[in-house]
Amino acid sequence: VTTNGVDFSDDVVLSVVQKLTVLSVEPEVAPLVGGTSVTVSGTGFSGAGSVLCEFGGLASVAQVVSSTMLACATPPSITGTASKTSLGLVQTFDTAGEGAVSSTAMAPRPFFYHPLLSVEAVEPTLGPSAGGTIVTLAGLADA
Repeated sequence: VTTNGVDFSDDVVLSVVQKLTVLSVEPEVAPLVGGTSVTVSGTGFSGAGSVLCEFGGLASVAQVVSSTMLACATPPSITGTASKTSLGLVQTFDTAGEGAVSSTAMAPRPFFYHPLLSVEAVEPTLGPSAGGTIVTLAGLADA
C-alpha cells in the first residue's frame, strides 16, 4: 500500500467483510419488558464474528442461525412506554491483532414496543363450531 506512489508498505492486512442486509424482521412488535424472540432475515450473516441486534441503541447478542437468518431477544424498551424505534445489526470481526472491522445494517421498517396487554372478558363465550361468530375482547394495557 502506498500513499505517495514511492514508499510502499509490505505488512498490510486486508480484511474483506460481506455487507449485511436486513430484509425482514418477525415480529415487528414486542412488549416493553423485553425478552421476545425476534427472527431477522437478510444476507451476509456469518458465524465468524460477533453479531449484535440493536433496538434503539440497546444491544442484544444475536445467534447466527444461517447466512440468511439471525435470532435475538428484545431488550426492555429504553423509554418504558409504547414507542417506535429502530432495529440495526452490527457484525464485528477480529482481524488477528490488527484491530476489529465491522459491518452494519438497518431494518427497512421501524420496530415497535407495546405495553403488556391482559384480557379481562370475552363476549360471547360460546359460538357455533362452524365459526363466523364475532368475538369482542375487553382488557387493559399496562402503560
